Amino acid sequence: MSDAFSAQNSFLSIGDSASPNTFTEIAEVTSIGGPTQTSEKIDVTHLRSTSGYREYLPSFKDGGEVACVANYIPSDASHASGINGIRGLYISGAIRGFKKTFSDGTEEFFDAYVSAMNTPLSVGTQAQLNFTLTVTGAVTADEAP
Repeated sequence: MSDAFSAQNSFLSIGDSASPNTFTEIAEVTSIGGPTQTSEKIDVTHLRSTSGYREYLPSFKDGGEVACVANYIPSDASHASGINGIRGLYISGAIRGFKKTFSDGTEEFFDAYVSAMNTPLSVGTQAQLNFTLTVTGAVTADEAP
């Protein structure tokens, strides 16, 4: 039997930058991607590297990006231009703490800024708020930064 769990009831929250952070859920998020973390590599291949294969050392890590989609609700504070809304954070460029909560209660924490945002409209669909968070620093699990 699988130990998999449903994504339903998972959510994303914004920290208020107080110490400690108080997190507020971002309204009606329908998709949370990433963060897709990567590690740079240093090529240390030399002319006598074994078997003709390249050799690498790990270097700096990158926390990646988190692409999100929400049903757009302009009147909701988590979407609006205020200091804790996605639009406001995009305008200010402020770095905030974010928390991704999985439906099983597991949490991931990261600091990020809103690096992209748009509100697409199409026939036959709801208004959407698409935004990308660029992570700065490490992503931690089950412990607030």
